Amino acid sequence: MELSFIATEILKAASMHRKGMPFKAAKELSTDASFYFSACFDGRARLGACVTVSPSPQHGFETFFSLDFAEKLAKCSTPLRKVKPISIAKALSTARKEAKQAEDDFNKTNHHPAGAKQWRVYMLRLGAKVHTAETLVFIQGLADACGTEGPEAVESKH
Repeated sequence: MELSFIATEILKAASMHRKGMPFKAAKELSTDASFYFSACFDGRARLGACVTVSPSPQHGFETFFSLDFAEKLAKCSTPLRKVKPISIAKALSTARKEAKQAEDDFNKTNHHPAGAKQWRVYMLRLGAKVHTAETLVFIQGLADACGTEGPEAVESKH
């Protein structure tokens, strides 16, 4: 079911791109994998896929479906979004602010949710907190690897 849904989204994205319309991922019946692939459908990421096939007759249907899926992946064509480069110091500063804001928002959230809406808010804020913290670690790692000083070091020299 999931591969079929992703294949449908691929064809939808390619069709919308040909018509000059922006792609919007389906929110209903979506899975983590379909949201992951949706970044490829609207130009936020590139897609590379390896499809494994089997020569044995008992796996013929799976091989057919895999090749059909690969053909649909190949039809997905969207322009990449152009992103303005920013300095590592600015990226680091922004990541710190976003991580702090996400942590503050999470700390204000009811940590004992009761009901679907409260659970949804709790999980969204927890996800934002974890994501922004991981992004900060990644950007800090890039800055360290490049030997770039963070904003604090630059400010302390002035």
